[in-house]
Amino acid sequence: MPRSYTLVINCPDRPGIVQHVSGLIFEHGGNILESRQFEDRETGRFFLRTVFESDCERSVMADGVAKLDDEFAMDWKLVPTGQPVKVLILVSKFDHSLAYLLVIALLSGLLLTVVLSFSHFLGRWLGFNREDRIVLQFCGSKKSLASGVPMAGVLFATSQVGGIILPLMFFHQIQLMVCAVLARRYADQQLSAVASQAA
Repeated sequence: MPRSYTLVINCPDRPGIVQHVSGLIFEHGGNILESRQFEDRETGRFFLRTVFESDCERSVMADGVAKLDDEFAMDWKLVPTGQPVKVLILVSKFDHSLAYLLVIALLSGLLLTVVLSFSHFLGRWLGFNREDRIVLQFCGSKKSLASGVPMAGVLFATSQVGGIILPLMFFHQIQLMVCAVLARRYADQQLSAVASQAA
């Protein structure tokens, strides 16, 4: 029964790498099941991950790859597909994580209160009518997530974006809930005013 292997290669980029690797697998009676490659133009490195089947022992395949190593200066790893991989999982204490989330939620609510109050009183100070003040209050606090995520992607590394936008996501969710309550309140006030005029 054919054995399945995964070959991972990292080496300086140059022509002929894929050809030689494919040829090696073919010479050992192998069949490629999956192959992915990537070239990093900034560092001039080439990365290749190939999954294949072969009747050969791993040691025989490894000897063949070692010969390519001499020619292409490869860093390589050949492992049986499905072999368990050692994984280290690091977690934070539950109470610590919960406290962090609660602080974010509290600060997000406080910031939203400041923004909504500022836009409300700014509209009054500028002499806006009721409809315009409502528009200013709602629009003045929106677009936080839509604008923040693209900006975070530009300003920070990809691995840091998740942690950076977490407070923003909290702010956005609290914003939606609070604005829904305000919208209902303004609608009820309008209905009451219409009813009073009709009476």
